[in-house]
Amino acid sequence: MKLDEVFRIPTADYRAGIAKRFPSLTPVLSGLMPCILYPAGRMARCAAPKLLQRGVDVKAFSDGDASRWGTVLDGLPLIPPEEIAVRHPGAAVLIATSLHDSVIAEGLRVLGCSLIYPMPYLNYSLPEIFVSREYDHLFDAAANRDNHAIMQKVWDLVLDDESRIVFRSKLSYMLTLDKAYLETIRTSRPIYFDSGIAPLSQAEVFADGGAFTGDTMRDFLRVTVGAYREYHAFEPDEKNLERLQVTARTDPSRIHVVQAGLAERSGRQFFTSTGSHDAKFTNTGDKGSTSLPVVSLDDYFQRREPPTFIKLDVEGSEAGALKGGAGLIKGHTPQIATSVYHNPHDLWELPGLLHSLNGDYRFVFRHYTHEIDDTVCYAIPYRGLLVPKITAVEGVA
Repeated sequence: MKLDEVFRIPTADYRAGIAKRFPSLTPVLSGLMPCILYPAGRMARCAAPKLLQRGVDVKAFSDGDASRWGTVLDGLPLIPPEEIAVRHPGAAVLIATSLHDSVIAEGLRVLGCSLIYPMPYLNYSLPEIFVSREYDHLFDAAANRDNHAIMQKVWDLVLDDESRIVFRSKLSYMLTLDKAYLETIRTSRPIYFDSGIAPLSQAEVFADGGAFTGDTMRDFLRVTVGAYREYHAFEPDEKNLERLQVTARTDPSRIHVVQAGLAERSGRQFFTSTGSHDAKFTNTGDKGSTSLPVVSLDDYFQRREPPTFIKLDVEGSEAGALKGGAGLIKGHTPQIATSVYHNPHDLWELPGLLHSLNGDYRFVFRHYTHEIDDTVCYAIPYRGLLVPKITAVEGVA
């Protein structure tokens, strides 16, 4: 199994393959074919005025939330998905979300919608209209030959063939937008706490970067059955803190909730709070953002017992969080599980960064969903020992 097999195919051939895989947008963009935006979320609402300005015949929004049906949103009616094919036969449906877009597309087909454009293709064709951090210049990042050397370096540092399949398939998806590549690598094994990859000890000091509403915390408590030392949960979004605290109160002496994001340097950053997975830190005070505290892992653990396991799912801020923990990573070599999908280049740049901070790390990759999200890189301390046995995941090619 070799990585360079992915790059032997000319970039032009990959682009031609994408053009064949999806119907042309020309009838929609020329205004000859009406369209519906689904669902009626932020992406759709931002895209609608831009499309209308280009002369696209946007007829309506649609959404699965019945409480919104029959309303008018930004001057456009919001109709039930069951009525799309009835009210607007022959209209194209533009899926304006990267979450569950495969499931959404299948549901719309069942309802009689025959022409559906998935968000990955919309972003590929109209990146200035269908804006997505996860897909931002996705194709270009994978195709850029300047990135191939670091990709190969990471490839050479992985511990098992399954990780190579995941890594190569993710790159293939980036170059083809063919969801079959994601389906072949999706695992049903538990995220973060697969004992065959990163086993926990009874003395675990766990640092949870992006604790959200406590989902990882609940999994950790279930897996450890109370046999751990400390748990430090970092969550900047006040909309998530109340639910996070509910779980934290079950063991207040050992679980510490910190209302702060993780960053390269302690201080304050602007934060857009949504109460959902797409909350994020920004460099500038965008509309709706607030200034919230951030802390570096090195500063936080300066007078505390260092973490033995660091989990990072911090909505695209993983690189800064790792740099902010450089001292811990160099000095203590904790196990690390970091998301590598929020930005296209994270797949290879974050493992590369980790290895530059501590050359003892080797890597395991796993992918957990039908979509582009939830690809995790596990940084495993190697220390010159024999390669540890990595348990194969059922159902993965």
